[in-house]
Amino acid sequence: PRRDTAGRTAAAPAPESWDARDVRKEVDRILLSKYSPAGVVVDENLEVIEIRGKASPYVSLPAGKVSFHLMKLIPDTGLYLEVEKLILQARQSREPARQDSIPFEHDGATGELTVEVVPLDTAQQRSALVLFVPAPLADLPGAPPEGDIRERQISRLRQQLADARHRLVAAIEDHQTSREESQNTTEEALSANEELQSLNEELQTAKEELQSTNEELITVNDELQAKNLALAQARDFAMSIVETVRQPLLVLDTELRIRMANPAFYAAFQVSPVEAEGQIVYALSRGSWDLPGLRESLGSLLHRSIAFQDFEVEQSFPAVGRKSLVLAGCRIDHLKMILLAVDDVTERRLAQKALRKSEEHLRQSQKMEAVGRLAGGIAHDFNNLLTAIIGYSDLLHEALTGNEPAIHQVLEIKSAGERAASLTQQLLAFSRRQVLHPKVLGLNDIVADFEKMLRRLVGERIHVAVECAPALWRVRADPGEIVRALMNLSLNARDAMPTGGTLTIETANVAIPDAHASGQELVPGRYVMMVVRDTGIGMDREMLDQIFEPFFTTKETGKGTGLGLATVKGIVEQSGGAIRCESELGQGTAFWIFLPAVTEAMDQGPRPAGRLAEAPQGTEVVLLVEDEDAVRGLARRILEKRGYVVLEAHHGREGLALCEAHQGPIDLLVTDVVMPEFGGRELAEGALKLRPALKVLFMSGHTQDTTLTEDVEKGVAFLQKPFTPMALARKVRETLDSEPRP
Repeated sequence: PRRDTAGRTAAAPAPESWDARDVRKEVDRILLSKYSPAGVVVDENLEVIEIRGKASPYVSLPAGKVSFHLMKLIPDTGLYLEVEKLILQARQSREPARQDSIPFEHDGATGELTVEVVPLDTAQQRSALVLFVPAPLADLPGAPPEGDIRERQISRLRQQLADARHRLVAAIEDHQTSREESQNTTEEALSANEELQSLNEELQTAKEELQSTNEELITVNDELQAKNLALAQARDFAMSIVETVRQPLLVLDTELRIRMANPAFYAAFQVSPVEAEGQIVYALSRGSWDLPGLRESLGSLLHRSIAFQDFEVEQSFPAVGRKSLVLAGCRIDHLKMILLAVDDVTERRLAQKALRKSEEHLRQSQKMEAVGRLAGGIAHDFNNLLTAIIGYSDLLHEALTGNEPAIHQVLEIKSAGERAASLTQQLLAFSRRQVLHPKVLGLNDIVADFEKMLRRLVGERIHVAVECAPALWRVRADPGEIVRALMNLSLNARDAMPTGGTLTIETANVAIPDAHASGQELVPGRYVMMVVRDTGIGMDREMLDQIFEPFFTTKETGKGTGLGLATVKGIVEQSGGAIRCESELGQGTAFWIFLPAVTEAMDQGPRPAGRLAEAPQGTEVVLLVEDEDAVRGLARRILEKRGYVVLEAHHGREGLALCEAHQGPIDLLVTDVVMPEFGGRELAEGALKLRPALKVLFMSGHTQDTTLTEDVEKGVAFLQKPFTPMALARKVRETLDSEPRP
């Protein structure tokens, strides 16, 4: 403790927390510092905790029920009010509060008192020390007279009375406020009780509604269980359909993972359930199902529920090869699944392709048949005219010996007739209506003979390369027509290389197995291949599709008939072979010809042509039947010049009648094939019945008689119009000298 400048004792600062022992020590310290023996310690409710020193003049126990409240223990009301005021002041400021010169009365004596309140706050409670320090004013010099003291006491008492009245009024107001608050609380409690009753009623209603809802939920649950059962049954039924249907099906979830597939799918694409189920569909079969456009279609189906069908695609799969597929997909929303149907149309597409090819062949055949009929009709009449022109030119040539200008003119006439005959032969060749004279031959010999003429034909700017395979197999074909085919291909190659290039002719033996035969339109077996290749301008795909069409040409108007390649195709196919072409613009063109190989021995080559005077002669009787007067007259003159006896008939019926009516022998029947009403084959059949030993030689510019054509290919004597006098004389002699046919 220390004194301030006024001589007052200052309280030591109170710590944040004291225990009871610390409080007692502090009280002792303060009492000793004040040398005052009187003091009390009170708690926050003004209950006296402890009394120290001689406090009886200020504190006394009341009669009756003992109470330790400070108000009960201080009999002087004025002193109590001052002490109470100081206690409140000390608590609010947390600093000691002091009041001097407080009057008080004890045992009839009056005096003044100094009261000091020191706050003593501990961790457990709030307390205060009240110190009473008396001031014996009568013993001090210059003390005021007793009357002044009494006046001050009276004044203080009045002040205290006013304070007491003010406190009483405040207490009454507080009581009134508390009463009103109590009344409001009561009313609120009553209102709350009513609300509780209403809430209870609402709870009861809600309970009833909950019971009703519970019953509805039970009903709904029963319905859901029934629907789930029906849904499970429907799903099982759908899955049984998926399992048993023969079309491949895939079931996907919304992440496009494979939930399942039916046995038809596993069998069609050779995958197992372990490999498929759980996989993203695009990863199935090593990514083979990552099809063009399928991602877009499935995306539209997944996000916008747009089903798709007839989505056709062609794709290769690891285990089953290339497939043509038609896909269809739909979304099953209530199952959160996607159904993907796969239709394998590979066989159907192949069949359709084969059908289209057959239809194209049929159209081509019909077209060729129509063109062939036209060509045949033209050729029949035209060849008759050319026979007379070429034949009489030969006879006139022999008759004009020594007249060179006239001979030159006759040869020009003959040359024009031969060119016309060649054009007629092309018409018959591409329409497959010419009668071939097949022989067993070697293509190397044909190529070797043709090479001599080929170099002069194509010119010096084109290099000719011939690569013939040794030990080449033999083929059966008409050598003249093979040369014609080579000629047409070589001329086309020459025209395709206007600035020069290389023309290559190759031959080789090839064996075509089953796997490749269908692509070449051939039966499997051994073939002799001949290739004609150039380094010219080439052709595009559109042109390649039309090159074998009759009258199609890439040349300028007037520089091509459009029959060259059609003629080549006709010659090759009529010989039992096939032809294929490959070309690219700027890369040249190559033609592959495949002819069936044979094992027979090679036939002897044709005899060289000569003059009619050098032709073999005879004395036999020949029945000549020809409806064309010019041809019949020419043939009669040629045969009579060679010594034969000729009987003439204008048509078949007349010929048959003459055969029957003639009394002498008839050694040979020379007849045209196509004649009005009664054709050459019918005439031959009738004549052979009359004269079984009769030999027959047919003549024609063309024939529509397939039976006769087959007979000619088997060796029946036949002479192609137009013919030369030497050719007729030789063929007659050859037929007469041949062995009788069985």
